[in-house]
This record gives sequence, C-alpha cells and structure tokens, in this order.
Amino acid sequence: MKLTTSRLINVFLSLQLFSIYRKSMTSISSTSFSRHGTCSDAVLKEHDYFEAGVDLKDRFSLRDILSGGGIVADGSSYNVEQIWDAINHMTRYKSWIECNTNKSGNSQFYQVCMCVDKSGHNFIDCPVFPKGALSVSSSLPSRTS
Repeated sequence: MKLTTSRLINVFLSLQLFSIYRKSMTSISSTSFSRHGTCSDAVLKEHDYFEAGVDLKDRFSLRDILSGGGIVADGSSYNVEQIWDAINHMTRYKSWIECNTNKSGNSQFYQVCMCVDKSGHNFIDCPVFPKGALSVSSSLPSRTS
C-alpha cells in the first residue's frame, strides 16, 4: 500500500510535528523509513512503522526516563555515562546517545536512539552503534515549553 500524505497526518499530529513538516511529509517519511525502517519491512509497512513509533512514544516518555534517573532539562551538565546509566537502568536496554556542539561551542545532549525489534513494539539492546565520539560532559538544555 502506497503511503500518502493524508495517511500520515494522524501519525504526525500525534508526534506534534505536523506544523513543521506538513509541506514535505511524504518526502520526510519515505526518507526516514528507508533509513530506519527497512529492517522491519517484512513485518511493518511504512504507515504501520510510523504508528508503532507513535505507540512507543506514548508508552515511554524519554523525559520521564531521564528524570527517573536524576537527569533534568535545566541547563545542568551531565556526564554522558550518567545519561546512559539513567536510560539503561530505567528501560533495561542499551541505547545510543549523540551529543553535538551548540552555538557557544559547548557540548550538549542531542539525541538518544533506542532500538526496537522488527515488530516495532519492544525495545532491544542496540546491536550496532553509529560512528561518532561523545563528549565526557554535556549539558541538557533547559526546556523552553
């Protein structure tokens, strides 16, 4: 079944990204699926892949996982191992963390990647990790909303 913009609207609304991506939803979704979802292609088609992502987002709040481990978005600096430990302890699975550099040249927490099984419903230990070095200490920017 071909993925259309109208079929993705409900998914992107759930992700609160509609206003940002409405002009290029199909392009973004196809690119995201081809980069991240093809290992589940035998089980999940493109639309189901994104619905599974929304379901995981609704079931597991990264903010709650981090705060449960004592990591809060208040501008404080945290050792990368502290962030890893919080996520791994709260979820029981190994994730991948990426940091980047902000405009001031400081290292900051950028994203966390958590791996799921081919059904898209259960977390698993990430079998491989992308290339990239992590800083020893990174700040978690204050939440603006």
